[in-house]
Amino acid sequence: MGGSGLPECDDEGGEADQGAEAANLNYWAYWLGALQEPQADDGFMTDRALTGWDPVTLLRGLARGFHQSPGYVDLYTYSLWALLTAHPWLPQAAPTIAQTLADRAARIRR
Repeated sequence: MGGSGLPECDDEGGEADQGAEAANLNYWAYWLGALQEPQADDGFMTDRALTGWDPVTLLRGLARGFHQSPGYVDLYTYSLWALLTAHPWLPQAAPTIAQTLADRAARIRR
């Protein structure tokens, strides 16, 4: 991505994919308010440890978008998958959100 420090996405499931998933989650955390600190540039997106933001807040924001933006269901589904893969304990920490997502996913599959 042109020297921005963001990962390239061309190694078919390897390290770049993990970096892209982290960048995606970090971006959403910033955009949806789970990352509280202002960011001067996109360097925060390269944090593969996914630190500095609250996963439950991000889950809540992605779930809200999943329900309110049906035209972007694929994007929200992918981001929710990446978040739940990185933090598999989230359904236990936020059972109401998890159930709401499960109900919505069941309706989409029909």
